[in-house]
Amino acid sequence: MKYIFTIIILTLSLITYSQETEKVKKKFSIDGITVKEKYYVLKSDTSIRHGEYKRYDVLNDLQESGFYKMGVKDSIWKTYILNKYVGSIGYYKNDKKNGVWKYYTNVGTRNPNYDKKSPLIMTKHGSYSNDSLVGIWNYYKAGELEQKFDYSSNTIIFPVTNETKNVYYIKNNSGIITSKLDRLPYLVGGNEARVDNWKKMDHSKLSTLSNNSQDISYALSFWIKPDGTTYDYKMVKSVNAEYDNYIIEYYKANYKWIPGVLNGNNVECKVVVSDGYIVKM
Repeated sequence: MKYIFTIIILTLSLITYSQETEKVKKKFSIDGITVKEKYYVLKSDTSIRHGEYKRYDVLNDLQESGFYKMGVKDSIWKTYILNKYVGSIGYYKNDKKNGVWKYYTNVGTRNPNYDKKSPLIMTKHGSYSNDSLVGIWNYYKAGELEQKFDYSSNTIIFPVTNETKNVYYIKNNSGIITSKLDRLPYLVGGNEARVDNWKKMDHSKLSTLSNNSQDISYALSFWIKPDGTTYDYKMVKSVNAEYDNYIIEYYKANYKWIPGVLNGNNVECKVVVSDGYIVKM
């Protein structure tokens, strides 16, 4: 019986993958930049992608490759840097990231004297489960391990301490006091999270909201509770009401924080940030 069941499954799989497909070439625009796609669709229903997928930029440099299975992303997917280097690699299952993913950058792309032969360096790696980060993720800065964070237990593993002379506002049973910390508050993901979040901001919208102001620098304050949740967002350095509101809501939705530590315990503390960097207490 088990043998018959296996044969049935294999037969169904072969039927699924052997369906006739046809190749599609398509151009479209992302933020005013033309990109090109090449992929396959079912002849029986051309709205369903099925088979190999590739995306190219306007110079025909490969940006992304992968595979669709009956309309959803499946198997190994990759992004590319300069048509040559793998910028990210991992697995999709049922259109969601699952399993180990690794992300890289090319040293040269951040150097004004760019050299195509510059080596790749890892920026982060860890596991997904249905698009959610799980387990331990490693984050790197300039090729060096900057942070290890366990998403399953919501705790930082590395660095454990970084005693600082900086003084922070903290809340305890006595009210609001100032104190040095044994460990600073952290942005989960470190430098890589700062870079990612900056890229994902709608900069064209911010430009419009700023009324083309020459000075669009900002400073935002908020409190981080011992469990990492945040509240009481206020602009310390403002641009204008609409611009400020966009920044505040973006931080609430996209930044995850690790609280400061004093005497071995997480403490409620106030921070001021700009572009994801903690700039002072």
